[in-house]
Amino acid sequence: VILDDMGNKVVYEFPVNRWFALDEDDGKIQRDILVGANQPAGIIYNVQIVTGNIRGAGTNSKIHIVMHGTKGLRNSGKVFLEGGKFERGLTDIFNVEIAALLSPLSRVTIGHNNDGVSAGWYCEKVVVYCPFTGMGQTFPCGKWLDEKEGDGLIERELYEMVSLRQRRQKNTSSSSSGGSPRRPRPAERHSHSSVSCVVPWASSRWDVPGTPPEEGVQEASGIDARATSTGSS
Repeated sequence: VILDDMGNKVVYEFPVNRWFALDEDDGKIQRDILVGANQPAGIIYNVQIVTGNIRGAGTNSKIHIVMHGTKGLRNSGKVFLEGGKFERGLTDIFNVEIAALLSPLSRVTIGHNNDGVSAGWYCEKVVVYCPFTGMGQTFPCGKWLDEKEGDGLIERELYEMVSLRQRRQKNTSSSSSGGSPRRPRPAERHSHSSVSCVVPWASSRWDVPGTPPEEGVQEASGIDARATSTGSS
C-alpha cells in the first residue's frame, strides 16, 4: 500500500506480502500495517463477550466493540466481531489485533447494527485480556441493547469493575509478528503511521504477491474475528 501525502510531499509505503483470505495463511481479511515494517504487526487482545442467560438474550445482529486507551484519546476504532454465536448463556471469545498498545483500557464501547429478525441483545459483560501487559479487565453491562427494551439503546459505554482486575505474567511474545514485539513508537500512532487493510467480502480472496507460507493457530482480527463459544445453550 502506498500513500502519497501531496500536501507534505511525503510518500509512505506499507509493505504487506500477505494473503487477505479466510482460507489462506492465517485466515485474516483485515490487517494493521506499520509504515516501513517488514510485515503487519500489532498487539493482540483476547476479548470475551458474555451474553446473558435470560429469555431472548441472543441476537443475529453484527456485534462491534471499540477499546479506549487509558487517557481516552486513542482507541481501536470500531471492530466487528464476526463469527460469534451471541446466544443465550454463551461466551464468545475473539483474538483482536490492533497496532496500538491501549492496555489498561479506560472503557469499552459495545453495540450492534440492529439487523436481523432477533436484533435485540442482552449483554452480561465484556472481558478483555492483553497478554502483552498481563492485564485482564472486566466491564459489566447487564442491560439490553434493544430498541424495544429498557432505554432503547443499541450501543453502550462500559466501565471497568476495578475490583475484578487480574494481573498475570506478561507474555512479550504475543505480538502478531512473532519473536520479540516492539511497542509502537509515538510516530507510529499518528494518522500516517499505520493503515488498516480490509477485504469486506468474506467469501472472496485477495492475494498479495510474495505471500510466505505460514502455519499455526489462526487468530481473529477486526471484521474477520473468529470466535469460540462456550457455555450452555
